[in-house]
Amino acid sequence: TGVTLPAGGFAVYASGPKSGIGDIVADSTTDRPVVVVDGGRIRVLTPYTTLTLHNLSGLSLPVDTQLTPGVYIVNVDGTPVKVAVR
Repeated sequence: TGVTLPAGGFAVYASGPKSGIGDIVADSTTDRPVVVVDGGRIRVLTPYTTLTLHNLSGLSLPVDTQLTPGVYIVNVDGTPVKVAVR
């Protein structure tokens, strides 16, 4: 039998699992900070000690800055979190 595929398409045929995806385990011991945008300002809802805010160019911003729409990196106690501001 044959298969017709659109231009740029491909098909993979295998017997049984080949990806090893069954070996992937989530690390439930990692507590990710909960970061939200409230009125154009960053708020961290989980307890934290240090907080830094950067734009995608790496420029450090004051954490109480009124943000314009875009994507920002918030670093909470050494854990980076990507935040989209609309």
